[in-house]
This record gives sequence, structure tokens and C-alpha cells, in this order.
Amino acid sequence: MNKVRVIFHIDEFAKWPLLLANLRNLVNVADITRSEIEVLANSEAARGCLDAGEYSAEVSRLSGSGVMFKVCQNSLNGQNISLVELNTNVKVVSVGVLDLIERQADGLAYIKP
Repeated sequence: MNKVRVIFHIDEFAKWPLLLANLRNLVNVADITRSEIEVLANSEAARGCLDAGEYSAEVSRLSGSGVMFKVCQNSLNGQNISLVELNTNVKVVSVGVLDLIERQADGLAYIKP
């Protein structure tokens, strides 16, 4: 199994099915116990982090497999999404683009489906 360090960036709501397929495929081949697999959602893609949303069950399942999901607070504010509406497996970061910059500086590969 492969050790991976990667952050997926999603900013388009329509790309959630592709993102989730990429994550499922990666989780099947990566050594999850030694890997860092993160997702940062911003812009309109923040809606994919809603607890009542169509992707909530898959976000929860993948989170249980070791994938870390994060969403940008600025994007939530811009779309009038409150914290109580989010899937409980999603962490909020204050500035999504800053998180992307920091994680890439930490050595994580960047993928944008």
C-alpha cells in the first residue's frame, strides 16, 4: 500500500461526484494509517458539506476511513450557511485559500478534480 499526502480542492458543486469517486479510488489503494488525505471545499462547493445534503453520507463514510474534510468559513458566510447545517465530520477553516497554501507548503500534493 502507498503512503500519500494530498489535498483535494473543490470549488464547484457539480464536481462533488468526481471528487468522491477520486477519494474512493484512492482510499482503496493508499495506506490510510500512514497517509494524509484532505479535502478543502470553498466557493459554491461548500454546499457539498451540508449535513442534509446529497453527499453527506459519503462524506461521513470517507471521513471514517481517514479522509479529512474542511470548508472555508468565508464561503459559508457568502452563502449564508450556518455551522449547525454542516456535516459533523467537516472542519471549518477561516480562509480556504490560505489553508491550501499552507498545506502545499507542508508538502501535500494538490489535486483539483
